[in-house]
Amino acid sequence: GDTDAQACRNLGRAVVTNKAVLCHTNQAGVIMRAGGAAMVLMNSQRRADTISAIPNVAKPAVAIDFCSSSKVVDYVRKTPNPTVTISTSATAFDGSHPFPAVAAFSARGPSTVNGGVMKPDILGPGVNILAADFSDNQGFKLKSGTSMSTPHLSGVAAILKSSHGTWSPARIKSALMTTADSRDRSGNNIADETGFAASLHAVGSGQVNPSKAINPGLVYDLDHDDYLRYLCGLDYTDDQVTMVNSGTAVVCATVGRTLPEDLNCPSIWVTLKLPPKGGAPATKTVTRKLTSLETGTYKLMLELLPPNSAHVEVTVAPRDQLVFATVGQTREYKVTFTVRDGGRLGVVRGRLRWVSSSPTREVASPLLLTIVA
Repeated sequence: GDTDAQACRNLGRAVVTNKAVLCHTNQAGVIMRAGGAAMVLMNSQRRADTISAIPNVAKPAVAIDFCSSSKVVDYVRKTPNPTVTISTSATAFDGSHPFPAVAAFSARGPSTVNGGVMKPDILGPGVNILAADFSDNQGFKLKSGTSMSTPHLSGVAAILKSSHGTWSPARIKSALMTTADSRDRSGNNIADETGFAASLHAVGSGQVNPSKAINPGLVYDLDHDDYLRYLCGLDYTDDQVTMVNSGTAVVCATVGRTLPEDLNCPSIWVTLKLPPKGGAPATKTVTRKLTSLETGTYKLMLELLPPNSAHVEVTVAPRDQLVFATVGQTREYKVTFTVRDGGRLGVVRGRLRWVSSSPTREVASPLLLTIVA
């Protein structure tokens, strides 16, 4: 029939008076004006478990996930006179859905323009956030999207800058990323909208944890020249790099070039080609530098999935610990990725952590190896 009616955009010719209407898009206002009794907002397969907020309308309305939506549609198709009951109840948190989780609409990496720096960096709360809104004179609405998660992250960044006035932007970013939560409240890897573990190109370092970010222990720092070398490493011309350097001339041959995977970021991502049968192993070593904000001894913890094998190996040097005797001291470590013939195309994901017991700190970095043909 009517495409607009099927999408709940125009119910003028649909017989919905005193009936509950199934919709794939949020059209509670249209249903109310057409005389409908209620709305059931169904999720598409793409949105899966990401539930949308229901607008404040004078009609009963409920939003359901994709699995429940499929059951409802099946019931309606098989039942001559289907009925529905929507009853009010107290808000309940039954713990049946993982939290935090990556929403269906959350942007995914990898970036096509940054050369190989892992994206996204971090997750922030962005689904059904109570926000000020006066578009309908209600004063507030539940909203979702980047416009909701960004204020959370910028607010935490502002708190860090207020507490640590001399910190560089790179230090603030490092503190946010290295203290983020990579697991949900059940102790599992953060899932996406399907309910399965999200890829690192979806979850980044994890969900922001403000209380941990205020005292990260160690930071990955970058200065102005580091970014210039990175831009030169992306093969921008001298004139192009000069344009973003406030007009001050930059000569890449003089300042040097940094490959994207060697930029001193809190995340590590390397891509290697699978060697042919009998071919020499493919290998890449990246270096990271940590700066201490307090003294301490940090022991290495490395988690890999799948673990090291005869075909794929990830090693760290030093392989035991880093010792910081003074505040502001720097220490380097190297991560070497090796892929030998006989392996498979795919990814190795992991988490590299430097852990201190006195004071209690954990400085974590997502680690990703992509093996391509």
